[in-house]
Parts: sequence; structure tokens; C-alpha cells
Amino acid sequence: GLGNWLMPGIAGAYVDDYIEGFENGSRTSRWGIRAGRAGLLAESAIGYMFRCIVIGGGDWYSIRPDIGATGTETEAGALFFAGGDIWLDTLDRSWMPRRGLELKASGQYFPEMSVNEDSYNRAHARFLAAIPIHSRVSLRGSFLYGMTGGGKPLPHHRYYIGGITSWFDYYGERNISFYGYEPFEFSGANAWLGAVDIQVHITKRWLIAYRFNAGAAEDDRSLLFNEDNIYYGSGMTAAYETPVGPAELTLSGSDRNDSKFWLSIGHRF
Repeated sequence: GLGNWLMPGIAGAYVDDYIEGFENGSRTSRWGIRAGRAGLLAESAIGYMFRCIVIGGGDWYSIRPDIGATGTETEAGALFFAGGDIWLDTLDRSWMPRRGLELKASGQYFPEMSVNEDSYNRAHARFLAAIPIHSRVSLRGSFLYGMTGGGKPLPHHRYYIGGITSWFDYYGERNISFYGYEPFEFSGANAWLGAVDIQVHITKRWLIAYRFNAGAAEDDRSLLFNEDNIYYGSGMTAAYETPVGPAELTLSGSDRNDSKFWLSIGHRF
């Protein structure tokens, strides 16, 4: 039925975390990021399946170099933005969805009044489909694509992929795994990440899953799908549903990096 239609509100978000830089598989830099965002939004929702949000507001940040080139200084500032999101979600509500699809598209525009005096826009989309192929087995496919146009994005507005967590939206799309690599090993003004998962439900609370993924991140969008710039990885996960969310143990690897174990609690693989 009809939910909320053009419902105004105030939105806010704050993060305090790190981003890292890599070159030839070795970490060369690390920045501490403190960033906040607040704005006015209007939301429409038709049932649970479809939502649309339009938002405008401000974004402020402080980026301090913990590891970096000599003389690198803390960068701080504020800027305005306008944007919106669209969600279509028919996934089942189980702890590891087995049926349905999800589509999310997000766009933002940062005008020239930003401190780097360079306007730019960002847009990314996420698609996920889950298909049951047996009473205990399901197949999932996902694809994310992010792009920047018009100018050079600030460090925390770039796309970061690698490891157990990748960032396609610093304030939102964070629990996205790219098995076989170090956390945030690849970054760029443009990026994509695709994955195929096979998950087997052993019991109601136990499952095992295998994932194969591929992706790339580049500043030059024309290089994104160049075979030489695409990296591949895979991983095997055992997960158990706890009262605070899934506990997951993952063994991942690639032809570029050694195999690694990842342990996480509280978010989906």
C-alpha cells in the first residue's frame, strides 16, 4: 500500500575511520578521516519495496596523514551537495537473503563552492539478485559501478575496493567484500565490482558459501574494463547466525596476494 509520500525530514551522518593508499601491492599511505554530513531530505515510499529520496545539505571533513610523504599536511574544509537515492528491494527478509533482487542508484553533485574550487558529480549503482536453485542452495550475483565526472573528487569521495569492506559511498555502501586483496587496496575516481556467490544452508543458522569476484578502480574511466587493470579473487565463507548478526570466517586469496583469513561479526559477506 501507500506509505509515506513526500515526507520531509532532517538527515545526518558522521564517520571516523581510515583510508589507505597502495602501490604495487604495498601500503604507501594512510589517512585518518573525520567527516560529517547533514541535510534536508524529502522521501517517498510505496510499501517496503520502493523508496525515493532527494537531499541537499553540507559535508565537512578533516583528513590527517598518519603515513605519507614528508610535508603532507592535514586537509580540512566543508562543501555543499545535492543528490538523491532510489531503492527497489524485493529480497526476502532472512539473515542471508535467498530470493529476490535489489537495485539502488545514488547520485550527488558538489558545486564549485567546495574548498578545492572544483565542481564534480558522483553516481553509483548496485544490483543484486538472489535465486534459489535447491531447497538449501541459492545463487547470488551482484554488480556495482561508480563514476565521477567534472572534476577531481576529494579523498573520501573516491571509490575504494579490496578486503572484507569496500567503500562505494563513504556514508552508506561499506559492507561490500572484494576477496583476495588488502582492505582498500584499489582506489579511483571510477570503479566497478562484480561477484557471484553460491551459498548452501546447512541448517537454519549455519551456511557455507563460495564467492568469485572481479573488479577495478581507475581515475581514467576509459581504463576501467581494460583486461590489464582487472583483478580477480575468490573466497570460502562459513557463517553462523548469532544474536548480534552473522559471525563469518572467510579464507580468501588471489593470484596476486597470499591467502588470508578474515573473521567478522555483524554484517553480511
